[in-house]
Amino acid sequence: MSEVVGVELGTGVARAVALGSWGSAPRATLVTAWDPARPQELVAFIAGRMGAPRRVALAVGLGFLHPKQVKLPPAPPAARRAMLTVEPERFFSVSERALVVSLIDEPSLAFAVSGDLLERWIRAFEAWAPVESVEAAPLALARALASAGAEGQFALTAGPDERGVVEVRGGTLRHARRVPASMPAPEAQPIPVVRGLSGDFATALGAALGVDGAVDAMLLSDARAARLRARRRRRVVLTGLVCAAAVMVALGAVDGSRERALDRIGEEIARITPRAGPALELRDRLAALDREAAALAAAGVARADPLPVLAALSERLPAGATVLSARANGPDWQIDGTARDAAALVPLLDGDARLQDVHFLSASSRFREGDRTYETFSIAFRALPAR
Repeated sequence: MSEVVGVELGTGVARAVALGSWGSAPRATLVTAWDPARPQELVAFIAGRMGAPRRVALAVGLGFLHPKQVKLPPAPPAARRAMLTVEPERFFSVSERALVVSLIDEPSLAFAVSGDLLERWIRAFEAWAPVESVEAAPLALARALASAGAEGQFALTAGPDERGVVEVRGGTLRHARRVPASMPAPEAQPIPVVRGLSGDFATALGAALGVDGAVDAMLLSDARAARLRARRRRRVVLTGLVCAAAVMVALGAVDGSRERALDRIGEEIARITPRAGPALELRDRLAALDREAAALAAAGVARADPLPVLAALSERLPAGATVLSARANGPDWQIDGTARDAAALVPLLDGDARLQDVHFLSASSRFREGDRTYETFSIAFRALPAR
């Protein structure tokens, strides 16, 4: 059985490197074509040739990534990643909002990938073995090159009709880009042999070597990151219990005959069992935190975006209409304010494709301000999801 299998998911080709249970020497390699829309077929193919590992590390190919050198204000890593996730269109040239983002603080290099696509891949591999790491391919490649002492600009496979270039200096990824084949690309050297493997397998090897890397730098949704942290904490707790039991078994075996040692072990287990209560309680608390993180992440995904509604109100309300308050409960909205002709507002708002079920909540009342007459309004409507 392999301890770790690192898998590079390129746009048309996947490569895998298996590491043995002891050390970090490559035990087996594999390369195959795959369809990103059918990851289950790739997992079945790898499993049939490499068996079941203890852990899996994924490296998302540059062709699926949107790399960007970003400038963000000083803040904790989680807050800086949130800035990229809340308004991804400000930083990445994509229209999709469901993005998973990773950020390398130095040199502030960010990567984004489709959240739906990534989730399908992770679920497919999780059916085979626990996925302990998901990162951008340039980061995994930089790790492998650093272990071989190589640095400079290197050519990395990107999307169709593209060339990828990554820069590694001082063992750190400094830059990554996708360059169309029709445009001149910076001079880049081929990836060298790393630990006896050709450069084609360097990224998969780097993914396997980084299986215990920092969660904050990984391409994971908030819910996935919370589950991975909880899994790592559980592993530490269980490893501590196993080590404690192993030490006691060893001490018992040294002193006396086999029968006396077994008796002492039985007594020791009976004595230790009550102490396992806090560890089991910690496990249950971690599981509860995991569920809470998943629920918060799901709530964040389901939260309505108020910008389309505010844009519709700005475009549809006539001059002289003033919104004094606006409240939203999910897709249901209520606005209150004043206008010269309150009755005309419902047809105007109802004509917008972004709003439906526009109606008055209460009757209007008139009042004068200077030499003009105004009417109050209280209108409710439902906001339709953006298409």
